[in-house]
Amino acid sequence: MTQKFSIKGFADNSITGEKIAGFTTATDGYVMAKSSGNITWQQMDSDPTMGGDLSGTASNAQIAANAVGTTELATNAVTTNEIATNAVGVTELNVTAGTTGQALTIDGGGALGFTTIVTDPTMG
Repeated sequence: MTQKFSIKGFADNSITGEKIAGFTTATDGYVMAKSSGNITWQQMDSDPTMGGDLSGTASNAQIAANAVGTTELATNAVTTNEIATNAVGVTELNVTAGTTGQALTIDGGGALGFTTIVTDPTMG
């Protein structure tokens, strides 16, 4: 039968490890943990290994490779200062590559495209 008790009436710091069945005094820095139904004192890891989107340890956590995508970036967070020189090509612009003699242009609707450049226009 499980008995319930109230902590009302116990003085601060009066319930110690020795007063809990099967427990002894813990070493400083240890925490109470439950494992396989048993409660024991265990040393707390002061610098645990990180997981999820982080790698390394807590004292030197790093963002894991490929963990940051478009959903993690705030609107307008990436400006020209964050884009390496020559890092943007036709693939990133979502435009089909032009041919020799063409130039990248933009139409009135904002669409990019390549247009043939007239090298000897007729003046009129």
